[in-house]
Amino acid sequence: MAREPLASAGMNSGPRILNLIDMAPNKQGPVELQVIETARQASELGMEFVAYFSQSIPEWFEADMAAAGARVGRFDSSQWTSAVMAICQQERPDLAHFHFGPHAGMNEASRRGIKVVRTEHSHRPPRSLPPLRVAIRHWRTRKVDLFIAVSEFIARQTMRDFGVGRGRIRVVLNATDITRFRPRPADRDRLRRELFGVTDERVVVTVAANLRAAKRQQLAILAMAEIRQRVPDARLVLAGDGPDRERLLSLVSESGLGDVVAVLHGDNDVAAIYAASDIALLPSTGEGLPGGGIEALACGLPLVATPNGGTPEVYEDGVSGVSVHEQTSHGIAQGLLPLIQDRSAREAMGRAARDRAEELFAISRPARETIAVYRELVGRGAKSSSASLSERATS
Repeated sequence: MAREPLASAGMNSGPRILNLIDMAPNKQGPVELQVIETARQASELGMEFVAYFSQSIPEWFEADMAAAGARVGRFDSSQWTSAVMAICQQERPDLAHFHFGPHAGMNEASRRGIKVVRTEHSHRPPRSLPPLRVAIRHWRTRKVDLFIAVSEFIARQTMRDFGVGRGRIRVVLNATDITRFRPRPADRDRLRRELFGVTDERVVVTVAANLRAAKRQQLAILAMAEIRQRVPDARLVLAGDGPDRERLLSLVSESGLGDVVAVLHGDNDVAAIYAASDIALLPSTGEGLPGGGIEALACGLPLVATPNGGTPEVYEDGVSGVSVHEQTSHGIAQGLLPLIQDRSAREAMGRAARDRAEELFAISRPARETIAVYRELVGRGAKSSSASLSERATS
């Protein structure tokens, strides 16, 4: 059942916007930051904005949403469709925006006269789906008014997997807080000493990602065996947690790389870790649009990455990043070594990375573009559905 949301922080009279998000807002990642900023901009435009999450909502997020003029609530996702319908009955939205979770519930909301938006966030392994499977997916999403894709890659994936025409998709690239994720030259020496125990100018390569198979940190570890032969002082930092932690720690030990590879513990401050690093590495099998890559650029780091999924849309190859096409430990080593060995090259690429982040990945931009989608569907002052949802349901 839906939980009664917090009291409204404002007296908005414009369109009612409901976000239904199957996740916990437990970190200041792209989704959390974009929801807060979208709420702020929507409230300033007179829209009423509420977001329901399927998992626990921390106090900091509730406070930030209240400051943005929005409300939050929580629902039980184990009964997804009935929970969605209960929330819609309670909130009477003009538009429901779905993130993650099942595709169920969207057609039911549409039949009640609610405009429906679905954001596709995640990379799925490319494969040829049977026509019947595509047809079923298309049927389940036929009432979605517009899809938002977090990258051009995800837009193509949505067209492929759901039989959706490009005209029903709007691309809104993820972003981050570039005031928090930024170069910090005045703090760099202190951060390197406190976080990594490094007191000299040795080059630090960082992989900031969940420790799971798709992120392929093992390639980074094995690459260091080759890099150490050329640059003995180079260091690799793995920042994150996840199911592969013990396996990766064993690989470091078995490879005799304990002196050059560090696996950090605890709840890491990625902004500080990147600010203390020299190069960011992302060797994953695929991303929708990697938040870690965007954060690295914002911190002024060149990004060395395997160009899978939406990852190549983050950086400009040869300018703010390097694409590793040979996706092996040797390929990773060869992609990193020129930057490890040439300080001027990596610093120039880092400046270009920050410039790109400022141009494309400030958090205000995706919020503005998302609100443009809302306006496209419900206009600037759509009549609130609070008095008419029951009428719509029977029409």
